[in-house]
Amino acid sequence: MSPVDNDTMSPSSPELLSNFLAGKTILVSGGGIAGLTFAVAIAQLFSEESSVAARPQVIIYERDSYEDRIGREGYTLSLRTDNDPGAVQVLDLLGLYELVRSVSVNSGGLPEERGSFNLWDPQFRPFLRFAAHPVGPKKLLGMRIRRNALQKVLAEAAVASKAQIHWETAVIGAEPIEDGKVRVTLSTGATAVGDILLAADGSRSKLRSLLRPDHGLNYAGVYLWSGIAKFARHDDIPKPLDRDWGGVLGGNGVGLFVSPVDDKSALWAMSRPSPVMKEALRYPVPQKRLDELLEESIKVAANFAPLVKNLVSATDPTTIMQFNAMDRPPFPHQSLEHGPIIWIGDANHAVSPFAGNGANMAIMDAWDLANAFKKASTVDEAITVYDKVAIPRASRVLKSSHWAIDALHATGIKLLLYKVVLRVLGFLTGIARSRD
Repeated sequence: MSPVDNDTMSPSSPELLSNFLAGKTILVSGGGIAGLTFAVAIAQLFSEESSVAARPQVIIYERDSYEDRIGREGYTLSLRTDNDPGAVQVLDLLGLYELVRSVSVNSGGLPEERGSFNLWDPQFRPFLRFAAHPVGPKKLLGMRIRRNALQKVLAEAAVASKAQIHWETAVIGAEPIEDGKVRVTLSTGATAVGDILLAADGSRSKLRSLLRPDHGLNYAGVYLWSGIAKFARHDDIPKPLDRDWGGVLGGNGVGLFVSPVDDKSALWAMSRPSPVMKEALRYPVPQKRLDELLEESIKVAANFAPLVKNLVSATDPTTIMQFNAMDRPPFPHQSLEHGPIIWIGDANHAVSPFAGNGANMAIMDAWDLANAFKKASTVDEAITVYDKVAIPRASRVLKSSHWAIDALHATGIKLLLYKVVLRVLGFLTGIARSRD
């Protein structure tokens, strides 16, 4: 797409740099974390434009209904501060930090009472504890939050930002047309035309499968099964899972991740290496397979402290699922060969749950791309700037997820080496904390 034509403005003038999207329409495929955050970021960054017509219009198409998108995905995720800016800092820039924190897990109390990420041995003795440290003059903190709670905050903020959201409407095709624009085909049978299309439709991106079929998902060599344990009272949740979350090493080749979900429930996820992928299972799981999964979970729980068996025994059967760890490396937008289409979040660089960073990258991608649009004078320039930030970041996260997979399932000498390294890191971290 070419810059805005205006004989009175040079390509480097501030007016052109801030207005090449003036009056343009940005279509977004996917109303998940990346797409919603982008809509809020665009509204924030272009809020000073004097004329509403000068602001780009964001139109989001989401295949699910609002009720399904907000009502499901009750598992929790971490929002982190370890980037500049990290997801937490981006939420603060968007004016959403306090609201998101208010619906996070263990949102009250002092920072040290909100829990932290740990790497434990099978008896839940910590090798390494990552305590939450306030960041910046506002003393921002990382947090654990239910995915659906974050989705709700972002959806409401996107609507407030004047973005249009079409629920139960999926983008099922896209093609470049004249004047550098793009036309999308919708699941309703209608079509829509925009100046830019964002593919933010998740790890199994429909647009990526159509336009970039060689960029599919890769099996990471591990499958997982999980459930959510529900209790009558908060005090019934086994400690330290009433506030802390993290991974467990040394389970005879079985990985374990645990986390609080809310005041009366906690998530557990077991994982095991496999040369072949396993069947994907979600509610409703056939009774026979459900019984087999629960029986296997009780058996595997014997590798860990008794609290894990307590979790499995208290599991709500409707929350049981089995899935394969999948990921893919990021790809650059070297040219707009498919028209002005940009892939962000999991649609570009999917990561497995072992990364613990998918939602963070979606938020950071959305902010970085919106910011690039604000500062650049063309779409090509904005994409170049965006790729320089997003691709190295996604590559680092992918490497760290593969390290986590290796560590959580290590046995023998390799496990011993990991233990030594983690204990040394834990010792050094403890010294640093005491000095602080």
